[in-house]
Amino acid sequence: MRRALLLSACLPVFACGPMHGQTMALHAGGPRALEHIDALENRRSLGLGDLPVMARMSKDPEVRARAMLAMGRIQDPEVASVLVDGLGDPSTEVRAEAAFAIGLLGFASPRLPEAVRDQLVTAVLEAEASEPDFDVRGYLFHALGRLGGPQAVARLVRALDERRDLPAVAALGLGTSARAKAPIPREALEKLGGFRFHEMTDVRLYAAWALAQLQKPEARERLLPFAADVDEQVRAVAVKGLVEVATPDDAPLLERLLEEDEAPVAAEATRALARLARMCTGEPCPALEAL
Repeated sequence: MRRALLLSACLPVFACGPMHGQTMALHAGGPRALEHIDALENRRSLGLGDLPVMARMSKDPEVRARAMLAMGRIQDPEVASVLVDGLGDPSTEVRAEAAFAIGLLGFASPRLPEAVRDQLVTAVLEAEASEPDFDVRGYLFHALGRLGGPQAVARLVRALDERRDLPAVAALGLGTSARAKAPIPREALEKLGGFRFHEMTDVRLYAAWALAQLQKPEARERLLPFAADVDEQVRAVAVKGLVEVATPDDAPLLERLLEEDEAPVAAEATRALARLARMCTGEPCPALEAL
């Protein structure tokens, strides 16, 4: 009876007071607690409040971090406030997993209620503004891309000007938002296209990927330089993005890419040329001749 009364009082908001017997035993952490979290995740269960309580109150940061990740994978919007609390945890590992878990929650199906999504975007923006750890900030940007919305997109666009590899994470986030049909401002397209000469391969790769997700004519001219990148993967991503937006003027470039030794690049060039060939209404048809 005591256990039932406790759970009825704390489950709606996962803000429990004194812990029930099993969770008290797990509170100290260690292998038993981690095994319990694994089992709950496999069952996609919050464990009658065990998981949120361990995420908030375990003395072991490894347990708190693992509980955050499990809740993200379960994708229950009821745990949103617990994940938000995790963004302020004293442990860098816990904050990173909470940010990553929020990103997973952003991909929940069915889609998160707008009120929950807005709550998470606001929390992530506030956490990112004061987060001292560079890697955790990367996870926060990734979460913004998955959550989407005007505020998230605006911050990701500004993040393209950040240092080190954060522009790569911001570009990935913008591509994720674009794939979900979120409006991407022209300013972002200009910045992404400007990364074609960036020294870091990851930045060029994710910039090309973000542009490819738009599948719009305005992305075409910014994708073309990436199709000539020194890195095979960047070229393949760029040419794949051109499949739906290439014009007959691009046939000579695509024909040259057919001769690539790298199969992914040649395969995507073939797809792009085949689409152009189907669009031909007469002769000459450069795309058909290239094939």
